[in-house]
Amino acid sequence: MNDRTAVGALRAACEQNLWVPADLSITGFDDTDPGRSTVPRPPTARQPSAEVGRMAVPVLMRLLERHTVETPRVRLVTHLVLRDSMEPAPRVRPLPRPAAESGCLDGTKDGAGPWPRACRVR
Repeated sequence: MNDRTAVGALRAACEQNLWVPADLSITGFDDTDPGRSTVPRPPTARQPSAEVGRMAVPVLMRLLERHTVETPRVRLVTHLVLRDSMEPAPRVRPLPRPAAESGCLDGTKDGAGPWPRACRVR
């Protein structure tokens, strides 16, 4: 997800009373301003935007001149930018004992309790 989407995910996590990164890990991509100005700031991947532009111009010029253009395969180096919301991924909590035995989070065999859609897939 790009940094703008990561910021939206941070807001949604906050609305659900989730702590980032303790409950949820969020990472962006692009290293843009939205990701730099949130709290916590999510890690992101920085791509060489100027190099992307330089490589795109000749292809764009050929397209504008109505030439056929093969889609070039390009490999660019990106850099991971670590920020203050870095922690290991959250640990999965074990299901409560009745749920573990029955297969459903509400402790019933068919999930007909308070959370009917909470059955684990077997």
